[in-house]
Amino acid sequence: MAITKKVRLLEVFTARASSFSEDFVEYDTAFIANDGRKINYTLPTGKVIILLLKDVNGVIFTTIRRFTERKYTFYMQSRGKEFDLLFGTNDEDKAFS
Repeated sequence: MAITKKVRLLEVFTARASSFSEDFVEYDTAFIANDGRKINYTLPTGKVIILLLKDVNGVIFTTIRRFTERKYTFYMQSRGKEFDLLFGTNDEDKAFS
């Protein structure tokens, strides 16, 4: 079941996915499936975008996105803006509107 949260984009970073620690990858890719199992989605390889976000309760968190120039430009121009973030979906294009 998908949940929508209002978030503010604080900052945008790029990195190579291979440079992340195992703990960071576990933190960012883990989610609870509809049947209650904890599973991990597959992290994109190569260059990625890391979004630093803050929700309405002040909780700060990150999410990793596949790098494209179009996405990077969009996110860089969107720093400081509020978005509805959709949790509970693997559809990256719909998850950040």
